[in-house]
Amino acid sequence: MSAAPASTGSSVLDEIAEVIGEEAAWRLARHFGGRRLFVPAELRPNHPIAVAIGAAAAARLVEHFREETLSVPKRVERQRRVHELARRGLTRQRIAEETDYSERQVYRLLAQRAEETRQFDLFEGGGDNDL
Repeated sequence: MSAAPASTGSSVLDEIAEVIGEEAAWRLARHFGGRRLFVPAELRPNHPIAVAIGAAAAARLVEHFREETLSVPKRVERQRRVHELARRGLTRQRIAEETDYSERQVYRLLAQRAEETRQFDLFEGGGDNDL
């Protein structure tokens, strides 16, 4: 059995990722983020959802969310892209251009992630301080 997907930062997207897989959930957010998405009872192969996430993932989405309307978050996909571009070595200015964030917001997002990582490392394991 595969491991549970990592948290996306959105409970809606996390639930979707549990059903269709993390990569398909990110593709769904990339294509439909910021919109309410109605999941029909059936999807043809050329339906925009099937085209965006693939037939197998679309079938799982329909099976689980049939005739529901999902509010697909946009913010988490944009923030994920900021961190992805930073890992690839792009400048803050270029990241801002690519993601339509201001440079100031890019700095904030990257600083926030760095702080979260430092806090996690502090609580992860004390090594010598363990009793």
